[in-house]
Amino acid sequence: MTIPCFACQSSCCSAYSVLLNSRDIMRIKSHLGLSPSKFISPVPLGHENASYEPYSFSLGDKKRFLLAMKMRKNGCIFLLKFKQEERCGVHFARPNVCRCYPFSFEHGHAQEVPEKLCPSSWELTRKGEKQFGDCYANMQTDYSAYKVRLDSWNSKIYPKLLKKTFKERTPERIFENLLEYLSEEV
Repeated sequence: MTIPCFACQSSCCSAYSVLLNSRDIMRIKSHLGLSPSKFISPVPLGHENASYEPYSFSLGDKKRFLLAMKMRKNGCIFLLKFKQEERCGVHFARPNVCRCYPFSFEHGHAQEVPEKLCPSSWELTRKGEKQFGDCYANMQTDYSAYKVRLDSWNSKIYPKLLKKTFKERTPERIFENLLEYLSEEV
């Protein structure tokens, strides 16, 4: 399998918001020993990410948000510069969406995302297609588990927070509570 990432200047890491689920959070937290608030921020649910609406949450008003990797001006917070190249600083613990890019899976086969940012095409072998298929299956499993966890937050924990004093239910405090809840071992 030819991997064009090595010839790339990390275009995908600079252009996209990397949406996260609870297992991505746990993997990065465990790998780096960082509090999730150091690398996660809420991003508004909008037309560009509307398909992720089932994974959204509120921070106290009617707006809905998703969890995403924090960004710096040059891209993902974990995009690091080594000599003249930019590379992922959490490669071994990277989110599943990063592991699967630039593929989607339809009818059991890997297909390159139409607007991919890769400098050249990927030449997948059968083994490579199986690896990306497994990655996609893991991502689907992780998002299913995340949905269950987020539904519990939205139906049980979040309503209790809204009953607390104004000082305790600021959007920032609600977000901290959400991150704590999602990063607990289940």
